Amino acid sequence: MKRRTAILGISFIAASTLMFRSLFTRNRAKGEPSFRERVHAIVSKLYPDEEFLLPEGDPDVIEVRKTHVGLQNLEAKFLQSDQKESTLQTLVEEHFAFVLSTEEPAVPPLAEALPRLRPQVMPPEYAQQAPIVSFPFGDSLAVGIVIDSEKGYLYLKREDADRWGRTPDSLLEAAIENLNQASREIAMQSTENEEVKFIGIETKDGFDAARILIPKLRGFIADRIGSPFFFGVPNRDFLICWNMDASAKFLQFTKNKLKKDFENQPYPLSPSLFEIDADGNITEHENKA
Repeated sequence: MKRRTAILGISFIAASTLMFRSLFTRNRAKGEPSFRERVHAIVSKLYPDEEFLLPEGDPDVIEVRKTHVGLQNLEAKFLQSDQKESTLQTLVEEHFAFVLSTEEPAVPPLAEALPRLRPQVMPPEYAQQAPIVSFPFGDSLAVGIVIDSEKGYLYLKREDADRWGRTPDSLLEAAIENLNQASREIAMQSTENEEVKFIGIETKDGFDAARILIPKLRGFIADRIGSPFFFGVPNRDFLICWNMDASAKFLQFTKNKLKKDFENQPYPLSPSLFEIDADGNITEHENKA
């Protein structure tokens, strides 16, 4: 196995195994309330003046103010916590705070917002629900632009770009460069052996999947595993890249892991395999694992 050191200011850590997160499962005892029922009880006490409905056709949703609030991310976060009731109450309050906020977050002036712009890979329904700035990503995903802050981030709307007098393309270019600057000292996990060359990124800062959009980072990866190469973004907080001629055994293992990660981790994106060339062109391949 070959080991590599820091190059171009990017910390590079060799690892011998594929760095996928552990999957957490929990069996519910007979008669124990479901996760949705527990959340419903908590949120009903937190907001007694609101009406929270439990749609029959979707066990992972609670409806409030005609908005369907998904619980998959919330449950995944809880299963990865200490699973105490107090922790669940805190997570529930944070999860519903945005939907129940009475004020829409204000978009700052361009000069203030510009250095905080970041690209974000997102499910296409995000772009369908609101008139936000978006670009295609493969066949099943989209890329938006967010204004990052310590408390979270706000998706940029088309009307915001118009008000600033900037084109969506120029704002995306600025967002990608900002993420490039923020990624100069990130850690990576890598392996190179007879079966595979892979690089994984998992900083959990909310932008790991989006880092595939950075040209300099793609070049860095391509220098080590070849170009074009495969990559996966099963969720927002993980990026895995590997060489096109990896072994069939590794490929099947990766397909299974991408699918499980997509189904179990917060902020799911896609179980698909993606291919990217030197020009940044992305081709999506269905995961038939």
